[in-house]
Amino acid sequence: MREVVGADEGAREAIVVVDEQMARRALRAARRHVLRRPQTWAMLLGAVALIWLPTVTTELTGPGLSPHVLASSAGILLCATALCPVVALAMVRLSTSAAVARNLAPGQLVGVVVGPHSLRLRGHHCSHEVSYDLLHTVEQSDGIVVVAMTGRYWLLPAEVFDTASLVALRQRAGRRPFPQALLVG
Repeated sequence: MREVVGADEGAREAIVVVDEQMARRALRAARRHVLRRPQTWAMLLGAVALIWLPTVTTELTGPGLSPHVLASSAGILLCATALCPVVALAMVRLSTSAAVARNLAPGQLVGVVVGPHSLRLRGHHCSHEVSYDLLHTVEQSDGIVVVAMTGRYWLLPAEVFDTASLVALRQRAGRRPFPQALLVG
C-alpha cells in the first residue's frame, strides 16, 4: 500500500494494486451483498407470483375446482418457489462477475481518500467522489469493504483503510455534513 497526501486537510490517498486473491474475494463479497439485499428476493418472489397467478386464475375461472387441479396449482407454486434460490444465484453470478472483472481486475490500481466531506475512489478507468450523506451502509467481509449507495455499491479492498479511516467512514455514512455557513471559526 502506498499513501499520497491529498488536497484536503489531513486526507491521504491510500493506493493498492489488485491481485488475483483480492479479485476473488471481491467477487464473493459482491455476490454476498446482492443476495442479502431485500430487493433481490422481492423481485424473485414477484416473478414466482407472476408464474403462479395465471394457473390460479385459469383454475378459478374454469369449470370447477377439483382436488387434482388444486394439487397441480400447489405443485407449480412449490416448484417455482424451490427454483427461486437457483435463479437468484445464477442472476447474481452473471451480474457481478462482469462488473468485478472490469473494475477489480488483477494488476489494476485502486486509490481511496476518506476526506472530511466525501469519499473519493480512483481506479484504472474511473474516478468518483460521493458525499457521505448518500452512503447507506459500510460493511466489511472477507477483506473487502462494501460501500452501499442507492442503486449501486462499491467494492473496496480493506487494505486501503486503516482502522481510524474505516471507523470514520462508518460513522459518517448517511449523515449530512454541517453547512459551512454555520461553522464560525
